[in-house]
Amino acid sequence: MLDYSPLLKSFHQLRQQAETLPSPNPQDHRRIRLAIVGFGQSSDVSHWGLDKFQFMEDRLQSDLSEDDFSADWIDFACLAMGYQLGCIDAGILKTDEEFRIADAQLPGFMWLHAEQLSDDLPE
Repeated sequence: MLDYSPLLKSFHQLRQQAETLPSPNPQDHRRIRLAIVGFGQSSDVSHWGLDKFQFMEDRLQSDLSEDDFSADWIDFACLAMGYQLGCIDAGILKTDEEFRIADAQLPGFMWLHAEQLSDDLPE
C-alpha cells in the first residue's frame, strides 16, 4: 500500500506549490498542476507527459465531479493520483494490479482523514 500521509501532511504547501508551478502548456489547469506536483513527490517531473495528462483529465471527467465532491477533496485526489502515476514511473508500483490496488485504497485513506481534507465532505 502506498503511504499518502506525507501528501496529507504537506497538502496545503503542495497545493500552494501547484498554484505557482510554471507550465508551458496552457491546458495544464490548476488540478493538472496538482497532479504534476504529486507526480514530483515520487518521480522526476520531466517524465510527466501527455499520457499522464490524459489519464488525469479522464479521471476528473469520470470520477471527480464537482457536483459530488468538495474542492479540497478533488484537489487532494489529484495530488495523490499524480503521486501514484509517479510511483509507476519510478518503479515503486511495478504492475497494473499494484496500481489498481493503490488506486482503490486512496478513497479509503481519504475517508479516514476526511476531517483534515475539508469540512465539506463528499455526499
